[in-house]
Amino acid sequence: MLCKSAWLVLLTLAIVSRCPAQATPLPASGVTGVVLTEDGQLAAGATICTAIRHEHGEAINCQVPTDSEGRFVVHLKPGTYQVLAINAGEGYSIENQSPGQDVSVTPDQPWPNVTIQQHARGGVLMGSITDKLTGRKIKNALVQITAIDGIGENSGTTVQSDFRLPVSPNCDLLVVVMAKGYRGWIYTDPSNPSRPVLHLASGEQKTVEIQLEPLPSQP
Repeated sequence: MLCKSAWLVLLTLAIVSRCPAQATPLPASGVTGVVLTEDGQLAAGATICTAIRHEHGEAINCQVPTDSEGRFVVHLKPGTYQVLAINAGEGYSIENQSPGQDVSVTPDQPWPNVTIQQHARGGVLMGSITDKLTGRKIKNALVQITAIDGIGENSGTTVQSDFRLPVSPNCDLLVVVMAKGYRGWIYTDPSNPSRPVLHLASGEQKTVEIQLEPLPSQP
């Protein structure tokens, strides 16, 4: 038989297991509004980012999507935020949409309503990365993009074969793709092979099918 203290422990555990976990309550304040693209269309499928400055720098949170009419609701504690909307697959990145719109959430105005119009977007580089010999998709490849003339943003992104990346517009970009066990790949414009750079206008899209050559087997 279990002693009395053991029965009390089992009873306590049973009671605790029946009690649902208490979810953290959402703040009773925040920001509502609508997002428009640079040409004034409703930005369905965008993601709302909120940035707040603190003594150690800036914290950015990108989680809330817009609905089919470009509308959104973000729960926030009182404070002053920068609010922006991104859609990396369409060229609207944090880099080209920053800084956001300043919005203050206060006890007197707990739910400010704003209209966010996206800035001019970047270009979009998209495509896939495969093994040149087998055609197999290559995972965990690194796409390194460098603005070689000091204009534009530099980035390095690990992708899972199929990718869609925003890039800085109206500047020359060196695009290098690397993966373990393969030779590196550099983008080259067939019309200008002497200068292997990518140059896209705002909103322009470029599709590349990248085939990486396996390195020779080591003896």
